[in-house]
Amino acid sequence: MVGSTKGIMTSLAEISKLLVGVKFKHCSTDRSQGYDCFTNIVMYLNMLGADISFETIFKGVSFDYRKEYALNPHKTMDLAHEYIASITTEIKKGFERAGDILVLRTKRKENTPLHLGIDAGNGSAIVAIRDRDIKVLTKKIFIIERAYRWVQKY
Repeated sequence: MVGSTKGIMTSLAEISKLLVGVKFKHCSTDRSQGYDCFTNIVMYLNMLGADISFETIFKGVSFDYRKEYALNPHKTMDLAHEYIASITTEIKKGFERAGDILVLRTKRKENTPLHLGIDAGNGSAIVAIRDRDIKVLTKKIFIIERAYRWVQKY
């Protein structure tokens, strides 16, 4: 179990079934079109009870971030990571567990932008990657830059 509150999906396995297989699409909040890594994490956190709206503004950028992303994708994704950090608790690297949010960089392309994933346990992560959709992949292909844990506030 990832957490538990009434009416909120708490099993990582249940959540994985809803996220894995969704198509990849930058800046989309529509499941039928696909999600990018940030939308994947927002949907995940909402399933845990976070109640994040895509109307939210963080440092002047809306979560409906199509325009900002088109102008400067690196800056927009950095802000997305900052937002996730602002609503979660940072975990010391090496102490991640299933359900934690991971800030990842691909080992083969260390100069690529950071992206977000969910620790799926057993050395794997649920990630949204362009041209590969949302999949469960081994964490061995990534560098974990940071890790965060959602803690339900009552």
